[in-house]
Amino acid sequence: MDLLIVRHGQTLANTKNWYYGVTDSPLTPRGMEQAKAAGLLINRLQFSPDLLFCSERERTVDTLSLMGFEAAFAKVDRRLNEQHMGDFECMTYEEIGRRYPKVFDEWNADYNHYAPPGGESRETLYHRVKSFFEELVAQEGDSDKKILVVSHGGVMHSAYTYFNGGSWDAYYGVYFGNCATLRARTIGGKLVVHALYNPEELQKAYGSQVR
Repeated sequence: MDLLIVRHGQTLANTKNWYYGVTDSPLTPRGMEQAKAAGLLINRLQFSPDLLFCSERERTVDTLSLMGFEAAFAKVDRRLNEQHMGDFECMTYEEIGRRYPKVFDEWNADYNHYAPPGGESRETLYHRVKSFFEELVAQEGDSDKKILVVSHGGVMHSAYTYFNGGSWDAYYGVYFGNCATLRARTIGGKLVVHALYNPEELQKAYGSQVR
């Protein structure tokens, strides 16, 4: 199995530095260009996916479409949704501290395991993402299929953590910008990181050639 995981393009919420997960926020013009650049990258890699997956959020569906793929053919899986931030949705780090000082301190004291009120913890996110990829490996790991997943930053961090044995050090040891593209392949029944691409670099290099 050959796997590509792409984070969605920049959204309006990203430009405001909001913590958000379940909220639908539209792609910005830059986010649209990032998605087109990701599509160009995948085309240049000669990566023709046999299976498409995305989350329930509009930003991943729109990114997939702008990449040049038929979103109607994608399998939507809620395990690929971003972390639900509960009462912290659509607020900046500073705003959370001002409005919820007590829970803000509790959150920062145990960032991986604390769930914002009405939301979910980073650990919960990790385990549902892990479940998705474990199932994918069980079903397709021995095949030569190419699989494309369009999802979110927290999901990509969780996937990378799973690929690296579940260490939280791995979670914080990498950064996935908008439309960052992570490639992994199954080796010995495990997903192993193969490459990390930045489509914006391709966009800068080829400019008008971006679809």
